[in-house]
Amino acid sequence: MAGEKQDRFAEALEKLWGKDLEEIKGYLKDFLTLTISTKVKREGEAGEEEVARTSFYLDGDIESLFPVKGGGVDREILDLHQDMVAMAMANRTEIVKTLLGLLKLINL
Repeated sequence: MAGEKQDRFAEALEKLWGKDLEEIKGYLKDFLTLTISTKVKREGEAGEEEVARTSFYLDGDIESLFPVKGGGVDREILDLHQDMVAMAMANRTEIVKTLLGLLKLINL
């Protein structure tokens, strides 16, 4: 039964997006892991520097990287990064709602 639903879902996606399906498969793959990187660009310097990163994995694991300043985590960067994580999680929630709505539309 589950296999039939998966096949119907794949067929429905193919009808909806045709050639774009391969790209969408890539997005779904990326969706399984959510990584938020906070970067800075220093004035007068080329390139960017990652100053914080948080990754959420499908199995529930969370990994975070923060810079240390004066023996502790840099609060200014931590606050900025937490705002970025909150925005990313809210965006991901909306994407999940959209995908669930699509599944309901195609009766899965």
